[in-house]
Amino acid sequence: MSAMGRMVTALATRAVARSVGGVSAGPVGMAIGVALPTIVRTLGPAGMIGLVVGGWAVKKVVEKRDRAAADRLMPVAPARPTLTPPPSPR
Repeated sequence: MSAMGRMVTALATRAVARSVGGVSAGPVGMAIGVALPTIVRTLGPAGMIGLVVGGWAVKKVVEKRDRAAADRLMPVAPARPTLTPPPSPR
């Protein structure tokens, strides 16, 4: 693996480990660190782009589902304007 590949893999591993749980991830973080270089080599550039686009699409679907669930639980009522009385003459 080239130096550039090692650098990209190290950055990706660090980003994944942070999102999984950082140092407290334990065995999961170790497994990700071992498996990620192999996965990156297997997928290649086109596969990595597809993986990023797929992750983005899944994130959008999950966010939309969460917003819909929140709206069902607590419907948002239209806000009424606040009326303030006129100042009193002195």
